[in-house]
Amino acid sequence: MLEDFTKKQTVRAGRLRKGLLKTPVAGSAYKKAEGLGLKMGFANLMYSYTWLFRMTAFRHDSFKERLAEKEFTLLMKDKEGASQRWFCFSGGKIRTMAQKGPEPDFSLIWKTIPAGCKIMADMAMGKPKVLKNAITDGNLLLAGDAAMVAWFLETNNQMARLNRKRAKPKSRMV
Repeated sequence: MLEDFTKKQTVRAGRLRKGLLKTPVAGSAYKKAEGLGLKMGFANLMYSYTWLFRMTAFRHDSFKERLAEKEFTLLMKDKEGASQRWFCFSGGKIRTMAQKGPEPDFSLIWKTIPAGCKIMADMAMGKPKVLKNAITDGNLLLAGDAAMVAWFLETNNQMARLNRKRAKPKSRMV
């Protein structure tokens, strides 16, 4: 019996080396581990989104004034509710929390975690109209006060414009 177990493990190790198996653990455990890494990456992106707002406000007074215009609470989460974060905008400052926060004025609900990761990474890179495209593609659902959502989307576009990398002009040798 011990010999059969050893023989199976040896065959499994050979398949693993040849690339026929993805991992030495069972397939369902592999998928769970992969999903956990994606969920943690999504949670980190949502947290870093706060710092993107803070640093943009620090570098640009016009953006800081824009943030001070309104006070609201935003909930950002995936459709299944596996990962979520509350953002409280008040007096030009941003607070964030992973646990249950105050009742949100509106919510941004990502269709899937991978879609949310890709779109949030694009937002961090300063790509224009990323959220608008995500809404039209169905990757982002909105819930709550429409006027606040419109104001937030415009604020996000302003942040993207301010953070966009500008191409350096080529020097012309005459």
